[in-house]
Amino acid sequence: MFSGLVSPHAGYIYSGPCAAHGYRLVQGRRYDVVVVIGLSHRVPGSVSVLNAESYVTPLGKIPIDREGARRLIVSEDFIDDDAGLFSMEHSIEVQLPFLQRALPDLKVVLVSMRTMARERCERLAAALDRVFGGRRVLYIASSDLSHFHSYDEARRLDLGVLERVRAMNLDGLADDCATGRGEMCGIAPVLTVLELYKRSARGDAPKFCVIRTRAIRRERATALSATARWRCLPRMPRRR
Repeated sequence: MFSGLVSPHAGYIYSGPCAAHGYRLVQGRRYDVVVVIGLSHRVPGSVSVLNAESYVTPLGKIPIDREGARRLIVSEDFIDDDAGLFSMEHSIEVQLPFLQRALPDLKVVLVSMRTMARERCERLAAALDRVFGGRRVLYIASSDLSHFHSYDEARRLDLGVLERVRAMNLDGLADDCATGRGEMCGIAPVLTVLELYKRSARGDAPKFCVIRTRAIRRERATALSATARWRCLPRMPRRR
């Protein structure tokens, strides 16, 4: 069973309320594993999976699905376990306290991407499907939308990107972000999760989408953000 969430990472004071709306959708649900895919903003590389026992946040330790992580690492030649892609990186880190609140018994697999190549996103999606297919998985793509534009320009750019997502036009989405007609800093994680959705939903349009936006100042919007969630199979039972 597939569930997916696109969640912003601009910072709790900026995008925290937006992210909270997304995590509220999955709160209390049951997943075998949560795969968080983020962007490596500073450290070069391709795709790295954190190979560790746990990840520690101020709310405590989050156990890592070591077997799933190891299987993913060896599934493709461009995937490694370079922990450097996780150093000084916030795109994954800021998601984890939300998960600890929403899904307290979770196990995670953490994936950091530097590559923006569409072909790599497709191959990573295929590898994730091979490794975790058949399990109850929540995939989280960490991404903001446009950065440092006027309010009107940010709104124009963001609505164009969201329309590509709604239409499941991944080629158009990738092209817009590559040419500046749209902005999504985590385009690679988002494309990967959308590719997984296509595999699960047989290419149908997203069944469910929630959008929230937050601007710092109307005259200069910073990291206007959106969350979206897709579900291709019936709702899972909540914890009692």
